[in-house]
Amino acid sequence: MTFYTVSIPAGQTVQVAAYRPRRLSLLIMNDSDFDVYVAPFRDKIATHGIRLMPYASIIFLEADGDHPELEYFAYSQGNALVRVVEGVP
Repeated sequence: MTFYTVSIPAGQTVQVAAYRPRRLSLLIMNDSDFDVYVAPFRDKIATHGIRLMPYASIIFLEADGDHPELEYFAYSQGNALVRVVEGVP
């Protein structure tokens, strides 16, 4: 497993996970006081992305039919931190 932290400057969209075809799971946790929006695309992320409220998390599992191997981005209106855990064999 790979663990890391990504800083999201206010009003910017940042890549939080690169495309990795062998990744079986991906956990993204919002470790801040601001909402963070997560999606496998950059455009319209604040309106079409998955909203993570402060200190919430989401997990994408290949076994559940999700697509953890995709590239993921995050956006926040305030300075935020996200913690990422990648499950790669």
